[in-house]
Amino acid sequence: MTVNGNDSIKEFSILPADKKHLDGMVRCHILSFPGEFMTLVGARFIKGFYKFYVRENAIVFVAVSSGRVVGLVCGGEPGLREKFSRRYGLLYAPDIMLSVIRSDYVRKRFLHHVAQPIKKLVRIFLSRSRSSNCSVEDIQCRWSSLLSVCTVPEFRNMGIGVALMRRFEEESLARGYKAMRLSAHTDNAAAIKFYKKCSCEAVFESDAGVYFKKNLS
Repeated sequence: MTVNGNDSIKEFSILPADKKHLDGMVRCHILSFPGEFMTLVGARFIKGFYKFYVRENAIVFVAVSSGRVVGLVCGGEPGLREKFSRRYGLLYAPDIMLSVIRSDYVRKRFLHHVAQPIKKLVRIFLSRSRSSNCSVEDIQCRWSSLLSVCTVPEFRNMGIGVALMRRFEEESLARGYKAMRLSAHTDNAAAIKFYKKCSCEAVFESDAGVYFKKNLS
């Protein structure tokens, strides 16, 4: 693919992420999300996270230009993030706790992530109590969960993010998912605007974020 930007023509390709892309993915994430949770926890944690998703054959693609990773999209089965936490929580606990001590923002996000599994169990229990039908949480195989999509600053507004989203949607559909879910922090106006541009529907909003869905078929 070819895009025009900064008075020059830049070519890029969308490729399935491989272990050879991991260092580039880490750099891309840090440049794209300065001051965010994973960036503040550190490069070791970011690399371990993406390495896990690549190894688990999740839905992970990179945008590559002149051999450099300039964008990425990552997600897949909704339960993978919890699986990562269970398997590697102790390994990365020192990185996380150090960043919790250093950063009020990381501390807030950490407490939010800790509370999520508890809230999820409550929702499942209540939905089962009210109805014999399966809840959304019980049929995760119908939903792909998009965790992150980003483009390094100098390659933004060139259609790379949209191309990554489209590839994620195509792969989700090919794997049998009927829809996708994603979220953005409430103060991340750029992400919210981008997801709406990609025809994602905002279905719920809280102090923590805006939650979107998009039907794929």
